[in-house]
Amino acid sequence: MQATHDLLRYGPFDTSRFDHLEFSGVVPRTFIGPLFIYAVLWPFRKVLGWGCGMYWQYATRAVLGCAVVASVGRVNRTVGRRFGRDAAAWSAAFSAAQFHLMFWGSRTLPNVFALVFVNLAVGWWFDVVLPATEVLRNRRMATYLIFTIAVFRCDVTLLAMPMLLSVFPKTRTGLIDMLRHSLLVSFASIALTLVVDSYFWQRSLWWPELQVFLFNAVENGSVAYGTSPFHAYLTKLVPRICLFGIPLGIAAVATDVRGCARYFLPVVFFVGGFSFLPHKEWRFVLYIVPILNALSGVVVARWARRWGRMVRLVFATILLAQCCASVGMMSISSLNYPGGHALASLNAHLSETQPASASVHLDVVTAISGASRFGEDPRWQYSKREEHVTGKDFWEAGYTHLVTAEPHLHSIPEQWAIVDVIQGYAGMKVHEGGPKSWLAYAAKQVAAGRLSWDPMHGVIGVLLPVTPRLEDKLWILRRQP
Repeated sequence: MQATHDLLRYGPFDTSRFDHLEFSGVVPRTFIGPLFIYAVLWPFRKVLGWGCGMYWQYATRAVLGCAVVASVGRVNRTVGRRFGRDAAAWSAAFSAAQFHLMFWGSRTLPNVFALVFVNLAVGWWFDVVLPATEVLRNRRMATYLIFTIAVFRCDVTLLAMPMLLSVFPKTRTGLIDMLRHSLLVSFASIALTLVVDSYFWQRSLWWPELQVFLFNAVENGSVAYGTSPFHAYLTKLVPRICLFGIPLGIAAVATDVRGCARYFLPVVFFVGGFSFLPHKEWRFVLYIVPILNALSGVVVARWARRWGRMVRLVFATILLAQCCASVGMMSISSLNYPGGHALASLNAHLSETQPASASVHLDVVTAISGASRFGEDPRWQYSKREEHVTGKDFWEAGYTHLVTAEPHLHSIPEQWAIVDVIQGYAGMKVHEGGPKSWLAYAAKQVAAGRLSWDPMHGVIGVLLPVTPRLEDKLWILRRQP
């Protein structure tokens, strides 16, 4: 996100003010994805100027979100050609109802950029291919997958290997052509990322994804960010992002709907391989969701043809419930970004007080919870330096304002005054008194005619029996004169 901001704000030729040169992050990431968004938005930027930075953040996420939706649509179209229109319709419905795919589909993460190209490869994988176009299919799949591995996410290798093996040419000529094309794409992709990222990172022969591989696979550095048991993907993380994907995928294989095992086994290999890594996150396996949705759509369409309206009604009800759950999860997830709310509150305070100058420090919690450079006001200076340890360090650095998750470091009243406290999500809470108490309360509210709509806390004027619990997350402090 910060790289896209810098490209839009300063252009690709003024890298001296780019955020990553001062705050590089845990591992480096490629600029190729942000350059794609910049290329799409550059004409609008030239015509409209900069204006409000948040509008450009919305535009950034809209561009990436549209790319993800288009790639998922490509998968669904090929599912329709191979398995029929009903299968494609159910596959699209499963994708639309899932929270994580839609909510995270516009986040400028390497996983999301990779998802676009993996989906394009999956589209060719599912497509009906005639013998005359088999070579073209193999080349396209290899191009998208190898480019993704070299540039965005090296761990896609675990999915790409079984996918490419499933379409491996059976003739010597086809095999030589595929190997030659794969080598050419590999060299071109590596050369592209070396040229682009060496320039932006100002380091010679800099290949970000190689650094990521060394950090995760060789140094095992990701362990510092938490570990999970071997079965976590199967029992927790995959069901979280694709609730019915595994059981419906198994059902598709069990009924052997036009060779569904060919598409399900690479998913098993991919998830199984990732399970050996101690640090696990659902976003690492996001690429399997469109595949599982496609298989789910295939098997549900077959059941609907066999058993009729009852199957359609059951799964339509399930998807409607999942959509409602996704809306609720979206509302709750909006509480997970106190950094963005804190930055907006601070800017409003500075605009109101109009100091001659302002030097603001944003701590790590603020920076990773929604505060982006798009939200910064160009009139003030912002810093995310991490070498400050004690309250004295911050004071001597001369900051006029702090946004911090550790107010105890700055508890001297003569030095700092609290401007605002930002709350964030801290779990769920059940209505006091239990279910019976809530039912009595709900009946009383409805009978009194207190009807309103609050998507966060209320439905027809009645608090939900389970609501988000908030707690203080960030403190905005002002330096005392």
